This record gives sequence, structure tokens and C-alpha cells, in this order.
Amino acid sequence: MPEIMILKRPREEAVITQQMFFKKSAWGKVIKVLRKQYLRDDISCGIDDCRACDVTAQTVLSCSGDTTHKNVPTGHYILPNTYVFLAQMDLIESNFFTPPIIILQTVMGEALTTTDEWKVWVFYNKFRL
Repeated sequence: MPEIMILKRPREEAVITQQMFFKKSAWGKVIKVLRKQYLRDDISCGIDDCRACDVTAQTVLSCSGDTTHKNVPTGHYILPNTYVFLAQMDLIESNFFTPPIIILQTVMGEALTTTDEWKVWVFYNKFRL
């Protein structure tokens, strides 16, 4: 049986963000809520040959983006906000819509199921440095 090792970063190296707010309970008491997030630098953006990301990470998007649009011949990616994502869901899910899309974790939530046919990458921005 292989030995399982869990490697953790030292606490000094971890970048921590804290979010604190007060919330009222159902019984009328005020509760202090503190949320910590540990930011990571090993999460890939999904673009080939990205200098800022890990070389061994899985990539889905080409480094040049979509070069077929006449107004942006040098290439581009689509980064929809929440409103565009919800309002244009039919277009985004269509097989005829082919530009590479980067969907932020905060926009996606749990709404999108992944499929191999789409050129979609979910960027986990809440945990990225």
C-alpha cells in the first residue's frame, strides 16, 4: 500500500485574506462572522505558454485567443460578467459560438457543467494571488 503524504505550506508563506461581517441570527442576536481565504499561486489560468502560471498545468485555451474577429486580429478572450453570463446562456452553450471563454469562479458559481466540446476555462479568482 503506497504511503500518502500531505504537503502543506508553512503558515508564514500563506497569503491570507479575511472577510469579517456581522449577521443577525433568527433569534435576534448579532453574530460576528469571520471568513479566511488562503490565496494560492499554483492555480493555472488555462492559457498555453502563460509566463505567470505553472508550466506543468493543464491548459485548454490557446495563447493567441480567438483571432477570427476582424476588429481584434491579434486575438482575444471573452470574460463575461454575471449579467452577460446569465442573459446570454443560450449563446454561450451553443456549439456555433466558438471563441475561447474564461469564466470567473465568482460568476460561474455552480451553474455551469463542464463538457469536453467547449473551449471554456473556469478561473478560480477567489484563491489566486
